[in-house]
This record gives sequence, structure tokens and C-alpha cells, in this order.
Amino acid sequence: MIIFLEFAVLSSVFFFYYRSTSAQNRPLLLVMFISTFYYGVAGPLYWIYVNDGYFLDVFWGDKIIYAASLIVAYSILYGFFVSFRFRRSPSVAIVPLRPTSTGFWAMFGLAAISIAYVFVNGVALGGLNRSDPFILVFYQFSDMCIPILLYSIARKRFSPFNVVCLLVFSLYAIAVGFRYKLVLLYFPIILLLLGGEVKNARQLRQRVVGIGIALLVLSVFSVMTLTRKKFSGVDLSALSGVGSDVALYGLFAESNIIFGLLGVLSEFVDKHHYIFFEPIFDSVLELIPKFFLAGRSTGNYLMVGANGLISDQAINSGTAYPYFGEFLSMGGHLAAVAGVYVYACLYHRYSSLSRVAGAVNKDFITVGLGVLAVFFGYYNFSRGYLPQSVKGFIFVVLPYFYLISRHYRRVRLVNSDNLL
Repeated sequence: MIIFLEFAVLSSVFFFYYRSTSAQNRPLLLVMFISTFYYGVAGPLYWIYVNDGYFLDVFWGDKIIYAASLIVAYSILYGFFVSFRFRRSPSVAIVPLRPTSTGFWAMFGLAAISIAYVFVNGVALGGLNRSDPFILVFYQFSDMCIPILLYSIARKRFSPFNVVCLLVFSLYAIAVGFRYKLVLLYFPIILLLLGGEVKNARQLRQRVVGIGIALLVLSVFSVMTLTRKKFSGVDLSALSGVGSDVALYGLFAESNIIFGLLGVLSEFVDKHHYIFFEPIFDSVLELIPKFFLAGRSTGNYLMVGANGLISDQAINSGTAYPYFGEFLSMGGHLAAVAGVYVYACLYHRYSSLSRVAGAVNKDFITVGLGVLAVFFGYYNFSRGYLPQSVKGFIFVVLPYFYLISRHYRRVRLVNSDNLL
């Protein structure tokens, strides 16, 4: 009953946020609501009523409800910070520019080379070759293809070049077995197709195509859950003989972040054993390739959090925690509130840049808000490990905003009242 009450509160509050805030914040609120429903409502219900409260052969009972309550509570707080901004942006004039294509093609070339390298030295070999010192570096740079493609689509919609690149990158994402790449790429596209009012047959066709793409991505996402083999494609034979229990587990497997959260609470918050700025230092270190800094060691505190899962399988389970989990380990709930506020400020900073770029090309703002919504509301939501979030922001979010920033120059307007 408590979880159903949480859902009622969550729905009511986010409905209020959605109606009260500006239109530019609504995509993020929508994605946040869906993520919170999955991780804080539907997932816990699965673990309690289908899996009888067990995870890694450990009975968690009412602790599942406590973790779910925290996810809902922090999402409500996050939504508040997103919906109501307390600092007004200065008035600016926009001067349109005509950038050269050199920067775009340089970035596209780097991303294409990275994809080819990962495919040849990873997927084609049947798995990730960890002895290759460059494979993870190129894999990280391959994510730049997402913002580059989205920028190109915002400029030229579905040109033959863009369609071919979409297909190639989609096949690459399926081959390496990481579903998040498809979601990061296609959500802004779906938002672009579904946005605005339907005034003619062309816009109606766009809506139909957008809905079709959404259903297709959801289907591929679900199939990959059961068949993917990271860096070695998919094994469709895994679908044969799959029972409803296995299919249901595949649907809710990612919601195990509630147990990762319980591990963090047990080992850091309850014991007042905080790691303070270690995740920030690790975020910087992880940007340095290992062949430059062979002795670097990061994420050691993850082992401590895994001990809170009270299972011999904890270390190998790969159980993550939600976006505020790392802040809890840094300094408890006060640090988590501050961290969520920083995320909201970061979102507001870049959403305002989307709005500015929208004065040059209205699709820049739609796609930009889609990038921010799917990053902060989905990708970052279930990946509490700060170094991973930082790398995702650098390689997925920043390149898009760099590319659109070349199309304008901002000139701050001086308030005449200040001249008196």
C-alpha cells in the first residue's frame, strides 16, 4: 500500500510541476517521471511481489520500500529544482553566424574512426580485447557520434547522409550491446518528430513516424535485454524457450539500483563513513587514459558499497545506484541535496543555451532539450557513479552544445536603468 501511495504522490506532484513550469522544462520532467516510476514504483513492486523480497539470495523485506521512498523523494526534490529557477537569465541579443564545416567534419571523422576501431578490434574478435590499451579510449570517443548526428538532424532533418549514419550507428550500438546509446540518440529525434501542433498532413506523418520509431526502439531495447552479448552482438537463440519469469526479470533487472542504494546507505550513511571529494578526484583521473597513467586506481569505494549487499555475489553483480547515491557516500543527505541542486543548475545552464540557439534554428532547442532530458532523466538517473556521469556529459552533451554555439554570438543587453 505504501508504494501505491508513493505513486499517487509522485503523479500529483509531477503533474503540478508539469503544469506550472515553462514548456522547455517539460521534456526532462516527463523522462524523470518515467524513470522514477520504473525505479521507484514498478521495480520495487516486482522485487517484493514477484521475487518475494529477495535479491542475490538475500531477503530485503521492508528495506525495499524505504529505498523506493528515497528515490521518489529525491525525484520530487529534483523536479522542484528543475521546475522553479530562482535566478533569471540576463537579457541578450543574438547575432547569427555562419560557421565553417571544418569542426563538424573533424569531430565526425574522429567518431567514425573510433567506431571502426571498436568494431574491428572488439566486435569482430567476439569480445572486448582488454589487453588493447586503446580500445576503451576509442569506445568512449565513439559516443560522440550521438551528439554529432543529432546536430546534423537538427540542421538538415532526415537527409540521405543522416539516415545512413543513423542506421550505421544503430547497428553499432546493437553490436556492442549497450542499449543506452539507442535511447540517447533516438529520444531527441522522437521529441523532434512529435513536438508542435499538427496543422497539416506532413506534420501528421511526422507524428506517425515518431510513434513508429518509439515503438521500434522500445522493441529493440527489450530484445537486447535478453539477447545482448557485450561487444559480440546479439544471440537471438536466447529467445527460444524464454519463460514469462525470465522475460519479466529482463524487464525489471535494471531496477536493482534500489539494492545498490541500500548498500550505500548501509556502508556510508549509517556508519557516517564518508568519502568526501574522492569521486570528484576519480572523475578527473578517469579522463586520463591508462597508458598515460598506468598506476591509476579509481572507484575503490564501489567495493565498500557492494559490501552492503551482504552477498558473496555482490562484487560481480554490477549493481549500480541512483544519481544521488554517490553524493550520499560523499557526505550524507545534505551532500545529496546539494548534488541534486548542482545537477539542476547544470541543466538550467544548458537549457538556456538551447533556448538561445533556438533563435537561429528552432530545431536546435527541441533537440537540445531532448539531449538534456534523456541524459539527466534517464542516463544519469541510474548511473550514480560520478566518473561515468562526467564522461557521459563530456562525450554526449558538450559536443552538441559546442556545435550549435558556433551558429550565434550573444551580446548582453544593458538595462537603461543602470545608466542613470
